[in-house]
Amino acid sequence: MIRPPAFRVAVAGKGGSGKSMIAGTLARLLARRGHQVLALDSDPLPGLAISLGIEPGDEPMLEAYSQQDGAGEWRLVRNLKTETIVRRAARSGPDGVLFLQFGKVRTCSPVPASSIQAFWGIATELPAGAWTIVHDLPAGTRQPFGGWAVAADVLLLVVEPTQKSILSARRLTGVTELSSSRTRLVGVVANKVRSAADLDMTTAAMPGVELIAAVPFDPSAAAADRDGIAPIDRDPGAPAVRAVDDLADRLESIAAESTSSEEGP
Repeated sequence: MIRPPAFRVAVAGKGGSGKSMIAGTLARLLARRGHQVLALDSDPLPGLAISLGIEPGDEPMLEAYSQQDGAGEWRLVRNLKTETIVRRAARSGPDGVLFLQFGKVRTCSPVPASSIQAFWGIATELPAGAWTIVHDLPAGTRQPFGGWAVAADVLLLVVEPTQKSILSARRLTGVTELSSSRTRLVGVVANKVRSAADLDMTTAAMPGVELIAAVPFDPSAAAADRDGIAPIDRDPGAPAVRAVDDLADRLESIAAESTSSEEGP
């Protein structure tokens, strides 16, 4: 089977905007299209696993794969390729999606530095083309501006029709100004849209940023979140799931256009 062109997506936005639902559903739908998908969760709070349909856990999954050098700097263990580390450490989920998290914060137990540093190494050093990556970033701007999103081909800003969510998304558009960024496109995913007025409000507030998808407010998705079930498992034909499928179409189109331009005439 010939796999579709691989690409990398980072998903960012304000807390509660629906990032994890978008990321988890997108990962599942891309896997069903033949992509070899790696879902990354660098949020220290739970989220992506449930949206993928994976039993959530707190464990740091990469703790054994980083070490400090003589200067005290953390690095991935050098006797293993990054692809090998992923295959050893990742959990396999529905539709063959591989899942990695750097660990969840417990009551009085922070995520180990070794796991965080190993996760950083995977997110930034994994060779292009190894997997189609869907990276669910934590809410806000700290990680994106700390460099966690710079390896993505596309940065998706999930925006609710609220002023707070829009303000967060506006600030996040500055990620591409980082010197190390390889991001080719920043796009808006308008989420929880109830009306044309909601959509107009979002697009008017984000001039110059492409609207890549509009996901309607969907009681089925809200119920799935309440019950701890992946939206795609609760109702594969739900309006929100269908809208994320349209998003997958758009991302595949962007990846194909990029591949064609790199190959030349």
